[in-house]
Amino acid sequence: MTSSRPPARDAPAEAALLHLAARLHGPRVAVLRDGDTAWWAPSVEALVLGVREAGAGADRALRAPILVGVEPGPSARALVQVGAKRVRVVGAVAGPVSALTWRAAGPWAGAARRRAAASAQWLSGEDPWEAVGRLEAAARRTGPRWRQDLPVAAVLVDGEGRAVLGARNLGGSNRVLHAERVLLEAWRAAGRGPIPAGWRLCVGLTPCRMCAAALVDAATGPLDVVVAREDPGRLARHTALQASGWERPRSSSG
Repeated sequence: MTSSRPPARDAPAEAALLHLAARLHGPRVAVLRDGDTAWWAPSVEALVLGVREAGAGADRALRAPILVGVEPGPSARALVQVGAKRVRVVGAVAGPVSALTWRAAGPWAGAARRRAAASAQWLSGEDPWEAVGRLEAAARRTGPRWRQDLPVAAVLVDGEGRAVLGARNLGGSNRVLHAERVLLEAWRAAGRGPIPAGWRLCVGLTPCRMCAAALVDAATGPLDVVVAREDPGRLARHTALQASGWERPRSSSG
């Protein structure tokens, strides 16, 4: 009978792989191995985003642990919970490494960011919740279920109550391109800097831990995140937004 248990961890092999990756690509590299292929990127975020974007079976590599030499921050940890399996801090030690084909995830991550930014919409004068509904209705719902976009959208509202930017979920083509992350990619691509304190974000579904951490990092101060529908999943509980008190359910006046 074949065991379904994962193979035992080979710590020396992991240490040797990270050592080689650091020599080739810098000390803060993130790396993972899929058979004879090793994916690398300058950060955990770029690695997960890039491998997910590469598609065509490449994302199976994310079943393996992501190896890093430096403890990743809370945002990176939250991203791994949604888009990968696990991240492991390893002490890099020289040792034998079998022949590998190295693949850079960075260019794929860049392509994902550009695609996300291009899909978002800059708004002027539209009611925020009407914009949320319109964007959610545009979700791609064809093909296999795991390749469909969830009908979830996010709309950023300025301090004067004007809808500024809207985005929808692109998770059918890249698992980590949730609506909030797509919105943030467009915001950064426009060179807007941190989101000002006191602005509001209208979202169709409770932000997951990954998106919540990214939103907290992106704002200069309190961001009023108003949620239309509660997500009962475990990854939507105990988030950075909830810990900060920045998240609330939509009210009749919200």
